[in-house]
This record gives sequence, structure tokens and C-alpha cells, in this order.
Amino acid sequence: MDLNRVQLTGRLGGAPRLRDVGERRVASLRLANDRRWRSSDGATHKETDWYNLTAWGSLAGICETLLHTGDRVYVEGRLRLSTYDRDGATHQGHEIVLERLILLARNGRNAGAGHEVDDLAEDDEEVEEIPY
Repeated sequence: MDLNRVQLTGRLGGAPRLRDVGERRVASLRLANDRRWRSSDGATHKETDWYNLTAWGSLAGICETLLHTGDRVYVEGRLRLSTYDRDGATHQGHEIVLERLILLARNGRNAGAGHEVDDLAEDDEEVEEIPY
């Protein structure tokens, strides 16, 4: 069995965008993940990586009501390669399909113990068995 697991913390780059795909709800989100380091000359550097997140079904609805721009979150999910056509050209990009989400802080304010949400895989395209 292969393992496909992603864990990240970061801040949301915007409010979740919801749409319907058939009879299922899907939320699209952007997550900013900062990395800071000090170089040998003592200068401080910061680099931000952006990730595309997707939540399906009931987790999408929870994202819509719970999350806002700038909220700090912990997410778990699986990496998925998506392919789409635009203007006659085929494009590819990676996205993280969310399975678990914890709200850590509301746009700079502590969220207390955190609000944790698990996707129970009821609407997933396929349910995978985790080998641990």
C-alpha cells in the first residue's frame, strides 16, 4: 500500500469559494505557508509557499461557515494532480484534498482549543485504507 499524506499549517489567503459539482458541494481555498531562516551573514529571510486546497461534501459546507481570510489552520489531506483545459491548452496543478481541518486562530486571534473537523469520507471518490 502506498502512502499519500500531506500535513500543513498556515493562513488562508481568502474566503473559501464554494460551487456545486453535480449534487456535491466543493470548496476551494488557498493556504499560505511561511518559512523563515537566518543566513550565515545574519540577515533574516522569509519565503511564502501557496497551496491549493479542496474540500468536498459536508467538509466544504463547514469550511464555508467556519473559515475566513487570514485564519490560521492545520490541514491534513492527500496530494492530487488535477488537469484542466483553458483556452485550448491543457494545464496541470497539484491540490491537497482535505480530510481533516483544525482552526488554530481566527485572523490573528486565538481560537482556544481549536475547532477540529474530520471528513468522514462519506462523499469521497474513493476510500483508502491507511496502513497504520
